[in-house]
Amino acid sequence: MDEKKLEDLARDGFNAYGDEAGWKTYDGKQMPCWDDVGPVIRGRWRAATLRILTRMGVVR
Repeated sequence: MDEKKLEDLARDGFNAYGDEAGWKTYDGKQMPCWDDVGPVIRGRWRAATLRILTRMGVVR
């Protein structure tokens, strides 16, 4: 999968999570936006996105 597309999908997932959580962390603090999270967190969202796409058969 194209890295840009994967990044876009990971960002979409992150934003959906933020919307669902009211942009609050598990302990009630303000959740950062995608642009403010570092490469480790972004990488974890990309990995989660890739696993979902793989299980759905979208990518191999």
